[in-house]
Amino acid sequence: MPTETLIQLRKTMTFFCPQCENPVRLKIGQVMIPHFAHIVLSDCLTSFSERESPIHLKGKLQLAEFFEEKSLEVFVESYLPEFRQRPDILVKSSHQSYAIEFQCCTIPIEVRDLRSRGYLKSNIEPVWILRSFEYPEVPPNGIVIIQLTHFRQAFIQQDDFGDASIIAYDPNTEQFIYYAHLIHLQGTRFIAKIGMLPRRLQSFPFRQLKPLTSVEGKVYWDIFHRYRKRFLTNSVLTSKKGVKDPFLRICYFNHLQPIELPLFIGVPLGTVNYLNVRHAEWQLAFIHMCMQKQIQFHDLSNEQIEHFLQQNLRENNFKLARELCFSYIHVLKQLGLRVDSSLLKQKIPEEKLLEIFLQLIVAKRTEY
Repeated sequence: MPTETLIQLRKTMTFFCPQCENPVRLKIGQVMIPHFAHIVLSDCLTSFSERESPIHLKGKLQLAEFFEEKSLEVFVESYLPEFRQRPDILVKSSHQSYAIEFQCCTIPIEVRDLRSRGYLKSNIEPVWILRSFEYPEVPPNGIVIIQLTHFRQAFIQQDDFGDASIIAYDPNTEQFIYYAHLIHLQGTRFIAKIGMLPRRLQSFPFRQLKPLTSVEGKVYWDIFHRYRKRFLTNSVLTSKKGVKDPFLRICYFNHLQPIELPLFIGVPLGTVNYLNVRHAEWQLAFIHMCMQKQIQFHDLSNEQIEHFLQQNLRENNFKLARELCFSYIHVLKQLGLRVDSSLLKQKIPEEKLLEIFLQLIVAKRTEY
């Protein structure tokens, strides 16, 4: 709406907060976009837009325009009294309602989950969109190493093919940013393919990036194994636990230097490593457990896997960590490996592991 129209409305109309019903002032300045502010301090301040940053307000209004352009019914900051929540944007189609949350700042994950549960109880689908964050200069193939805080990792979404991504929005460029095909490297580092889609070309439900090609999958593989080799080479020097390091103790027990471990130790399996150590560390511990118990991979009981996870588990991810173990067992079976005293001496051709890796990450789905 033109500034002149807003100024005229401010002169002729009185505005009230739909939540607390107290009077609010329409503020029209040169720096921030027009917005309402309470005239007198109110208990509902914490959920009202006047506490938002200019970039959040800008992005929220752009996203509202985006949904309106899709011929959807759009309500900005519509108050939902049944659970005292005000989504940034409430969007309604003929068959579904959506609560759009444009998240620019870090909040406790418990708060995010509480809001989502509240929306779902009211048959409203929550859609969380992060504000775009910094990433390295993107090469022509779009593949980079990015850092995702634990907060951002909580917004990773997986499609039906297991492909993981984060969708964000940049109000300054009016583009949706895709951090797609995420594969965990170590700590907070991930391999990702960055994609950018102008707002005018986006659809709803949101488009997805093209699946990785085999050539791009090979780039992922090379990056991952560069990190694996660096860790194995430096593990003796960088370990803070010294001779008490479980990883090094297993290597010494089997008369192996870390760099001598076969390629099937340290296999990239998924988006997030739900075990609290590196891929090579937990996979060596898993193999060692099987060798000590003299039990074949397919004979492992749920109780034995659960006991292993209790020793290596990252908090609150038991189900997903168990799936990670089963994925690793599947890879070991595909390689035709059996548990015996020579298992850690076996040499698997890199081409064979690369083939399995590409099967895991090169999704077969429709391009956008």
